[in-house]
This record gives sequence, structure tokens and C-alpha cells, in this order.
Amino acid sequence: MFSEPSNPYRAGIASLFSRDFYEGVVDHMNPGGVFVQWLQTYEIDAGTVRTVLTTLGSVFPYIETWRGCSGDLLLAASLEPIRHDVTRMETRAAAEPYRTALARTWGVSGAAGVYSAFVAQDAFVRAVMALPGSDEHISSDDWPILEFGFARGLGRRDFDVRDVFEAARTAGATALPVAIDSAAVEEQRSARLAAIGQRDTAVAGEGESLLRRRARAAWTAGDVENAGRSWAAQTSPPIAPVDLLVAGEGLASIGDARATAVAAALEVAGQRAEAHLVRGRLAVQRGEVTAAADEYAAAFVSARSDPWIALDMLQRAIPIASRLECAAPRARALWEALSTPFAVHLADEARLVARVRLSHRVDFRATCVETFAALEPWPPFSRALLADRLDCYRAHGSALSELAERDLLRFDDLDSATLLPLQRPPR
Repeated sequence: MFSEPSNPYRAGIASLFSRDFYEGVVDHMNPGGVFVQWLQTYEIDAGTVRTVLTTLGSVFPYIETWRGCSGDLLLAASLEPIRHDVTRMETRAAAEPYRTALARTWGVSGAAGVYSAFVAQDAFVRAVMALPGSDEHISSDDWPILEFGFARGLGRRDFDVRDVFEAARTAGATALPVAIDSAAVEEQRSARLAAIGQRDTAVAGEGESLLRRRARAAWTAGDVENAGRSWAAQTSPPIAPVDLLVAGEGLASIGDARATAVAAALEVAGQRAEAHLVRGRLAVQRGEVTAAADEYAAAFVSARSDPWIALDMLQRAIPIASRLECAAPRARALWEALSTPFAVHLADEARLVARVRLSHRVDFRATCVETFAALEPWPPFSRALLADRLDCYRAHGSALSELAERDLLRFDDLDSATLLPLQRPPR
């Protein structure tokens, strides 16, 4: 069973984190069953995390801690020790839909990729429960302290998922629960951090593994050129699925021809949009503007139907494509490729703003009304864009000219506003 309710500071939700709820869960569990509780680690304090762990531990004698996405924990709870079968896990991870799901969401593969999300064995929760005053940290329907604990943490930034890792290490509970190559798990863990957008801070050491970790960390930070240089300095092919993105975009950004082979591997992996983005970036570095425009246009069309596209890569590519010094026909192809929203409206504002920029290369007078229509009635508050909008509507005698002028004047007023009139001291 899996429980991922809304944030517990909302009225009534804390009941789904209470001892009463967990006792009800037990009544519906089969022998060997596992109950997984989602827990946020953002906008929360250590005391509230302690309450969640203690409450869950008051019902379930065995709890493993795993990591979900960037700021989430998964608490796997059971009435008996959780059984791990690494051979079965390897088989499952290699089969669909798990193979693709691991690759596209966590950027990992195989059993080592699954265990890259492991944080701590049961000893961690037991250590938390052994702290003095733990009985006061059990939340129930009659004593819903979690609801107030989560409300108290709203807006705070003084707790981080890495605090859980440190506490688990202090408790001596971080050993993997299976016999598996720990070096392979660490490699996949580094890859997984890149895939979920968290920079790997463990980049000390030496050797090719270090270079790959540096490449992933740089890519996560948006420094794709340094990612490419670090990747180019080592000799291994991509190890984890996310490495195809790191190596592809990184190598392309420094003009390294090996990016072509990585793009081909992305095609095989079913990541057509990313393959086009890599080839587009490589063409830009080579000064092949027409080829770059064609690749980017193809990428944007593919992105319309791929909700799992590498969003950071897409967001980096859009402004590059919109600034290409290409001929009007290629600019029009890009403008049209950006006319339809990407899947689940990813990068919507960046897409629409890029169309404004491209309309100048196509035929501003002929395309501007359609371009700005998609941004109404709340266009991005940028002076250049607001000025273009006003010019467009005035040129077409549009009824929106008055609104466009008012928005531009309002921007200028706000941009020049001061708290009080400033007076220079006399000399």
C-alpha cells in the first residue's frame, strides 16, 4: 500500500499520518505486506520529521527509509523484516515498464539504480524513537500535533533531506540491505542526483568515476560546457541513462563529435527530442545554423508528446534556437514548431517568448498578432516584449492597443518608482 496525501498542514490531512490511521492500515495488510508513507522534507523542521517517524514506528516494527524525488522521503513500513531479493530486483528493473520508468524518472538502471535511492535501515527510525520524550511525538486523531507541526514549518528552509542522510549515518544505519556492488550503487546514486536536479556534492577523490561525478554535477548546475570537458576527460561510455543527457549535451556544447554517437543512443532509448537537442547544440557549435534550426524544430515538435523530456535541456535550447541567425524560412519553421504547447504545458512562457523573438526574423507585421494572442491577457512583464506588443497592436489598429499602452506605461512607472523622492545633498 502507498500513501501520498496532500500536505499535512491542510485541515484533516494530518489524520492520514496518525497512529489511528496506521492501525487501520495494519488491519488490511497481508503477511509480508509493505506500507509506503510519503514524507516531504521541505518546509518542515526536525521535530516534525521526528514526529512522523515516531508515529509510524509506534505501529510498524520495521521501517526502511528511501528517497523519492528531490525533497521527498519514502518510508517503507512492515510488520516483519522486509525481504530483499537482488536477483529478482535485477530482473524486474530490466523489464518494462520498470526499465523505462527508472530511466526517465530517476535516470538510473538495474538493481543498483533502485538501491541508489536507499537511505537507511530500520535502525535509523529506532534510534530516533529512542530519543528522550518520544512518547510526546506520537500524533493521533485526539492529539493531532502533526497538523500544527507542518503548519509551523510552512515557509521555513532550515531543514533539508541531507539532514536525514547525516542522521542516518550517525545512527550507523546506512548499510545496504542486500549484497550488491556498492561502487555501482554509488555511481547510480550520483546519476540519480543529476536526474532529479540535485547537485552531487561528493565530488572529492580521483579517477574516472570522479570525472563523471563532476560532469553530472556541472550539468545539474547548468554549466554544460564544464560538464562536457569533464566527460571528455574520461573514457567510459555513459553508465546510467541520465549520462546520455549529460554526455550528449556536454560534448555537443564543446563541439566534440562524440556527441553524435550519444544522440544516436538517445534515439535508441526512445528519447527522440533529446537526440535532436544534442544534434542541434552540436550544429550551433560548428556554425551550422541551418542544420541547428532543423534539429531544434524537430525537437520542439517531439516535445509536444513527451511529458518526460529533460526539462532543463529543453529550457536551455529554446533561447538558443530563437537567437539563431538563420534565414526566414528556417525561422518560420522554428516559429511554427513552437506554436503548439509542449506536453503538459512544459516551459510555456519560454516557448511563447521565443516566438516573439522569432517573429522579428520571419515577418513581424504578419505574425505578431497571432504571436501575442497566446500571451494575452497577462504577457510577461518585460519592457522589450511590452513595447513590441504595443507596436504590433498599433500597426494593426487593434482594440488591444489601449491595454498594451497602459501596460507599458505601468511598467515604466513601476520601474522608476522610489519610496520617497530622492534629494541630493547640497554641495
